[in-house]
Amino acid sequence: MLTLTPAQVTSLPTLFLIDVPVAESPAMHIRNALMLLSLLKEQSPALWAMNTDLQLTALRATAAVVVLDHQGPAPMAQRQLRTAIEALLAADVDWEVITEVPAACARLLMALFQLSVVAYGN
Repeated sequence: MLTLTPAQVTSLPTLFLIDVPVAESPAMHIRNALMLLSLLKEQSPALWAMNTDLQLTALRATAAVVVLDHQGPAPMAQRQLRTAIEALLAADVDWEVITEVPAACARLLMALFQLSVVAYGN
C-alpha cells in the first residue's frame, strides 16, 4: 500500500472533477437534426434525391444555424425553422420505417420551442 506524508500530498497536482450537465442550445438541436438527415442521405441517396422536401428541410435548417451562429435575430431563425419543419412534415416518407425523420423533426421542434422562449420570454 502506498502511503504519502503530508508534505508529499501538498506537492501533488490537484484535479477537480465537476459534472455539469450541458443543456443543448437551439443550434445544437438543429445540428443534431442535420446529422440525422445527413445519415438518411448517406443510407438512401435515391430517397434523398427524389424527395425535394428533405433537401429543403436541410437547406432551411442550415440557414437557421447560420443565423444563430452569427447572433442574428431569433425571429429570423424561427422563420427558417418553421419552413424546415413544414417541409419535413410534407415529405413523402413513412415515419415508422425511416426513423431519422421523426427524430430530426423532434430536434427541430425543440429548437423552435427554445427560440420562442428566448425571443418572447414565454
